[in-house]
Amino acid sequence: MARPEQTRDERGFLNAFLDLTSRSCSAIDHRDAPDFLLTLDGRRLAIEIVEVIDPDVRQGYMALRRLKDAVTQGLVRERLHASVIISVDEGRARAHHERPALVRENTGVILTLVRKLSLLGKGSIRLDGRALKDHGIQSIRQLSLCYSRRPLAAWALHGAGLLARDLQRAIARKDGKVASYRMSTPAEEHWLLVVGGHTTGASLDAHEAREPGFRSDFDRVFFLDCYESQVVELSLVRPS
Repeated sequence: MARPEQTRDERGFLNAFLDLTSRSCSAIDHRDAPDFLLTLDGRRLAIEIVEVIDPDVRQGYMALRRLKDAVTQGLVRERLHASVIISVDEGRARAHHERPALVRENTGVILTLVRKLSLLGKGSIRLDGRALKDHGIQSIRQLSLCYSRRPLAAWALHGAGLLARDLQRAIARKDGKVASYRMSTPAEEHWLLVVGGHTTGASLDAHEAREPGFRSDFDRVFFLDCYESQVVELSLVRPS
């Protein structure tokens, strides 16, 4: 069963899709599988929603926000005048979701390093993944510390951003369910709405969605770019 916040987000994505494509909907039934059964322009349609970013990675980014907040609070509490930049990639972000204790463990070690930096009187220091492991910090790609009058922590994401292949992976996460949807849902067509641009790490340039040759068993697939407020229908190649 969907969580209340997930239900709210999904309805918001559907409303944005309907508004941006100027479609009129006379009835909406929010379900679990597929997410919505609705009457659109006089036709009964089933719509499934998937985020372009893997849900575990998104949860990892939320965990990194907690790490950033915990480090900032520690700097303020101990009156440490430092700026801390925590750099991660997708895999390391996922680890912070899978191992919640990492937030607490890494916060303690980062604050210890800041104290040492203050005692040494160094203006700045940058540690890569190998050096961080030597200090007991896991799942962080790079850590930058420098003097700052205002205590502050931030995190940065390494990577080239999402590409067409990430869009295809999102489609694949739902494609295996289409056959069961067709058997259990009284709908003329089954559509998939892939959502991006709504959270950290979920940005995908719309031109990636305009690439030809996406594969899906859904009747139609759309990409909703929340950041740019646009919808792109994907060009599909049916599996042989």
